[in-house]
Order: sequence, then C-alpha cells, then structure tokens
Amino acid sequence: MARKLIYRINDSELPDRIGNKAKNLISLLGIRKINIPQTWVLPWDAYQRYEYEGDAFMDELMANIKSHLEPSKVYAVRSSSNIEDASFHSFAGLFKTVLNIHNYDDLLKAIVEVWDSVNSESVNNYLEKLALDPEEIKMGVIIQEMVPAAFSGVLFSSNPMTGTSEIVIESVPGEGTALVQDGITPDRWVSRSGSWIFKPDDSNTPEQVANLVLEESQNIHKKINKPVDLEWVYDGQSVYWVQMREITSLKDLNIYSNRISKDVMPGMIHPLIWSINVPLINSAWLDLLEEIVGKLDIEPGELAKSFFFRSYFNMGAIGQVFSKVGLPSEGLEILMGVAPGKQGMPAFKPNIKMLRLIPRLIRFFVDKWTFEKKITTKLPLVKAQLLKFSTHPNPVAPLDEQITEINDLLNSLHEVVYLNIEGIWT
Repeated sequence: MARKLIYRINDSELPDRIGNKAKNLISLLGIRKINIPQTWVLPWDAYQRYEYEGDAFMDELMANIKSHLEPSKVYAVRSSSNIEDASFHSFAGLFKTVLNIHNYDDLLKAIVEVWDSVNSESVNNYLEKLALDPEEIKMGVIIQEMVPAAFSGVLFSSNPMTGTSEIVIESVPGEGTALVQDGITPDRWVSRSGSWIFKPDDSNTPEQVANLVLEESQNIHKKINKPVDLEWVYDGQSVYWVQMREITSLKDLNIYSNRISKDVMPGMIHPLIWSINVPLINSAWLDLLEEIVGKLDIEPGELAKSFFFRSYFNMGAIGQVFSKVGLPSEGLEILMGVAPGKQGMPAFKPNIKMLRLIPRLIRFFVDKWTFEKKITTKLPLVKAQLLKFSTHPNPVAPLDEQITEINDLLNSLHEVVYLNIEGIWT
C-alpha cells in the first residue's frame, strides 16, 4: 500500500509541514457560519521527494490521488509554501494555480506545475529582491473542490489603500478569474461598522449577496483580528471562503492628513521652526500617549511631516495607538469630529483590549485630574530651570560644553511642551 501523502485539511494526523496558505485555511475552520470548500493538503515532503526522486515518485503520488479524490469532482490546485502569505510578504500570484481540473492525470500534472513554479523567473526575481535563498522554499500543495460560482470575488477586512477600518468587497458574476484574466470591472462595496458607505449604482451582484459576504467577514474578523484579504465564492445558497492572507502592504503604512494639524499647528511652518518645535511637540505627544497604552514603536519624527511648509499628521502611526486599545485606526479623527461623514460611524464600546489597560487609564486620569495642583508646584521649578540658560551663550566655549547645554535646554523645553499639552488635554 502506498504511503499516505494527501490529507484532509481537518485530519487529526495532518502534519505541520503544509505551508502558510493551508494554515490560513485551517484558521477559518470552526468559525461560526463559515464554510470552506472540501480541501486536501499535500505536505512539502512530497515536493522534496519529487526533487530527489523525479518520475520514480509519480506512481506513488498517483496512487494517493486515486485513494483520496473522486474522478467525478472538479478540482483546483494551489500552492502553499513556507514563505508565501506570511506576515512580512505575500508572494501573491507568483506561484502556479490551476483551476477546473476534471481527471486524475490533469491533477497530477497540475501538482507538478505548482512544484515547478518554484523555479520560475518571476519567483527568482522576487526572492532576489527580498534577499531570500531559493533553497529555503518548501512547497506544499492545496487541492480543493471547485465551488460552482454564481458570484465570486475578494474581500479586504481593512481598506488596502488607507488602512482604515473599512471592509471592501469586490465581486463579479461567475468565477473570480474574470477579475484578473478577463479584465472585467468588478462591483465594489465599502462598509464601515456594518453600514454601507459606498455601493454601486447599477450592480451585477445582488445586494443580499454582498450583505451575506459582509456578515460572514465580520465573524472572520472577530476571530482573526488582523487585516486580511480573502477570496470568496457564492454558489447560489452559501458563501465559501477559498483563500485568506494577511494584507502585508498595510504594515508601516503612512497616510498623512492635515484635517487635525490645520487646527492644532496652523499656518506655514518654516524649516528652522520645524526642526526645533515640531520634534519637541511630537515627543511630548508620544510621552502622553505611552502613558495610556504603554511603549509604542513610533519615533517622534514619524508623527508628522511637512509638505509645502504645512504640517500633516501621520494617521498610520496614530492609528497604532487606537488599534492597541481595540478602537478603529481612524479613532482620533472620529473623536475630534473631523472624520469624513457620519454614516457607518463606529461606536466606542468597551472591549477586552480596553479592559487590560484599565490600570493605566485609571493612573492617567487620576494624574490629569490633579493637573492644577501639579502645575502650581511645577511651574516655578520649570521657570527657574529655564532661567539658568544664558540668553547670550559663549560662542567660544568648547564644543562638548555647547552640545551639553543645548541638550539640557531641549530637555527643559520638552517638559514645558508636555505640561502645555497636558493642560490642553485636561
């Protein structure tokens, strides 16, 4: 009897050597009201044997195909390597996918095509760009029953262009290959907090289908809790989720907006002023935010930039703060009333992430509640500290002494700026 090479995706004996795409599908299993197609996985051991044994391995593989798959079904064969669909890069579209396979011979041929795509020119160019060794690739294979598609498409759990908490759905009639191969313009739907903020005027996709896709994607988002894009198929009765990957393009996404800064830092800011004042202001803001949420992986210079001498806040960096407490990434603009439109405005409700921060929040608000008492004590000390600096520093003093004095002055000014922001906050 041939050694077992092919496993159902929910098989308790399924090894870990299956690649990221298969692991992402496994994470969808068990989510309420979520369906994935009947799926089998060929771990990357088979690919390694193919590399070393070549055609001598094909008879054993064919025996496994015949043991696990039915000749009357139609299948799709997809890659599932150890390096694609990872949190740091996706390799989307670079490895081979073969659809609408009707017989055992074509299944075997499709598996080999997926394996051989590891050595394609496009993959090698991408590996070179990422400084990855081609020898590190281990290729698993996914085999899925094709779902007869009435409608299909993709869904982004966060807006891939802005990083905001909007669900974007694209759909076409029939198979999703029409999106990329036939050049068909998809219907596009955009939802914020469960409400449509954009939908097509003349859609080929019934709104009830879009509503069903949206509802199920919200269940997925609650479980996965990171920005993902998913491929889906609707067969006329149910939605099936075919693939899922993290949206790696959103990492370190910087989106600059002046909707807030035009009020708090108005007018033109010339380079000399910018080089001194803005880093001070940004670092003080960071100190205040870190009191609430803990250490942030943000540098002061990342919070704001100057475009044509005017200040723009980096909403991607500020969004990290709100994401850390389970709020939408555009939460600051919403709180200040400058987020565009009110339709679909998310409610600020307590959640698990907020509960974990309760001790910090209590300390923060208690500290700010006593600000008047604090400033009465600190203000004379800060004034005395600033008066120690000469208005006419010695230009011939040793360089190290001048640098030390400048750093001391910056530290004192940082405290002044922090107290000023704290006063505005309270």
